[in-house]
Amino acid sequence: MKRLYLLFLSLILIATLCQQSRTNQTNDLESLNWIRFEWVGYELGKRHFDKVAILLPLSIQGLPGRFNAQFDLGAVRSIFYENALKNYFKLYPPFSAKIDTTDKSMKFDVEHYMLRNVIVYIDSLPSPVTDYVVYKNFGTEIPEDSIETTLPKLIGTISADVCRNKFLIIDYPLNRLCFADSIDDELLNKFELVDFKMESGRIKIPFKMGNDVYFLMYDTGSSIFPILTDSTYWEKYADLTSNDIDTLNISSWGTWYDVYGAPLKTPVFIGERQLENKRIYLNPRKDFAEFFRREQVLGITGNAYFLNETVIIDFKHTRFGILRKQ
Repeated sequence: MKRLYLLFLSLILIATLCQQSRTNQTNDLESLNWIRFEWVGYELGKRHFDKVAILLPLSIQGLPGRFNAQFDLGAVRSIFYENALKNYFKLYPPFSAKIDTTDKSMKFDVEHYMLRNVIVYIDSLPSPVTDYVVYKNFGTEIPEDSIETTLPKLIGTISADVCRNKFLIIDYPLNRLCFADSIDDELLNKFELVDFKMESGRIKIPFKMGNDVYFLMYDTGSSIFPILTDSTYWEKYADLTSNDIDTLNISSWGTWYDVYGAPLKTPVFIGERQLENKRIYLNPRKDFAEFFRREQVLGITGNAYFLNETVIIDFKHTRFGILRKQ
């Protein structure tokens, strides 16, 4: 009888531990380690947009104060701006000793050098990236008398390289995101998932437009555009008979130019999820059209389609998902 009693207690203990283990797994959104982000607004074409860029909180080991950086999944490498850091290089020799001007292996349109073995924290999370590209003569200088102030200072761009082999969840309505090494299947199944392509560090999501399927590059640095494309697809999918065609003057890495927006005339889907029919924008620059053709994408999609959604980007298994409606 005593043995049966002990066996019964053992079974209860095992069941309790199993239940506790399931509870401790990442099976609901509130159990995740969230990082709060901020939106930056801007005036474009005499219109104010509240959500133009996502800023992440940063700190750098060995430097005083707080920083922030734009979160831009359209960039393939995380970048620092030389003008923002020049006075830190001057005042903190161990930091400037990390400069490497010898590596010529990477090709960028902007003159650059590398910063090696830098310990960066995104909020309190150590960044897996320790080598950063520095764009020369880029950004806004931080005065020496502002270095030790508590106001966050914009110093660069955090890109998809921090997400390698991770799950990224962006909760747009609550202005938060997280990087996770693993996600419980129970939570993963709450998302409507589609496979995406990851090529040259760029996320390419399949969109169904009418009866056709195209890939769009997912770019969190292109916040205001549901779809940005070239003249071929603009003429095919924009309602050019509409009186609601607008012009926006925008900047891409310091170069300003006009883009043109019109209502979409066809429904848009990701997997089985129909997206709100928003606008399609024309980028008239030939270099962008050539880039789209080279990357075999219709164009770029930004944050605009997902501002009321929670999305997951599974970098391990190249899947993109939108949280199902309750």
